[in-house]
Amino acid sequence: MLLSGDELSDSDDKQLEQLPPPLPPCPYQAPPQPPRQRPRARLLPQPQFTRALPPPPLQPIPQAPQAVVYASPQGIAAMPSKQSKLMPFYSGEVKHPIKDFLDEYEELADKCGLMGPQKVEMVIRYVDRSQHHVWQALPGYTDRNWDDFHDKLCKEYVNPTTEGQFSKQKLLDFANKYARKRMSNETDVINYQRKFNSLGKTLLESGRITKGEYNTIFWHGFHPEDRQELHECLIAKHPDKLKGQAFSIKEVLKITRAVFSGDDDFLYQEPPP
Repeated sequence: MLLSGDELSDSDDKQLEQLPPPLPPCPYQAPPQPPRQRPRARLLPQPQFTRALPPPPLQPIPQAPQAVVYASPQGIAAMPSKQSKLMPFYSGEVKHPIKDFLDEYEELADKCGLMGPQKVEMVIRYVDRSQHHVWQALPGYTDRNWDDFHDKLCKEYVNPTTEGQFSKQKLLDFANKYARKRMSNETDVINYQRKFNSLGKTLLESGRITKGEYNTIFWHGFHPEDRQELHECLIAKHPDKLKGQAFSIKEVLKITRAVFSGDDDFLYQEPPP
């Protein structure tokens, strides 16, 4: 059965009367707070470690081959053989001065570290056998005293004097020997002139022959047929030359080189004024 609005109101009031009285108000209390939690530490990402591989085995470094250094021999073992071109040799001939040989030998012996007695012992190896008995008979050889031996050798093998080595007769003999054969080319002429000067210059500079004698001997070193041919050319170039006056070596050499080199144009040039 449906209740009217007034009936509903009475019913509610009755129910309210039956409810227990409200509790007195309690002092204010803060509402309970949930327990505070400590912030969790932020974990950093841990690096990922990988197991390192063992290093590859070291390869041996190839070593460059080392040059073997041999100590240079010293003393008698360092001296060259007597057939060596580096070693001087004494033949005993007059044209080979003894002092030149001894100086060359001593210089080489010093480089090889030879002492005085060793120098005496070794030097005879580089001397012609025909001279051995002379060297071995000297006091310095038996005593193995190099300085004394050196001096005795220089006195034993005297050098010819300048007068004996260069003489007018030797120059004449040389020119006469050369005149036996005709010149064939310019090289023959130059060789003759150089050898003639090596023998005659000392005589000329020392005043032992005159300039005229020097020129005349040079002229006679040509074969008679060559002289006849050259004389015609010389007269053509020097028509005013006095009869019997020798042409200078310079004039003869210039003409002979022109003739034997085939330079005919030179022969027909006008002589200088």
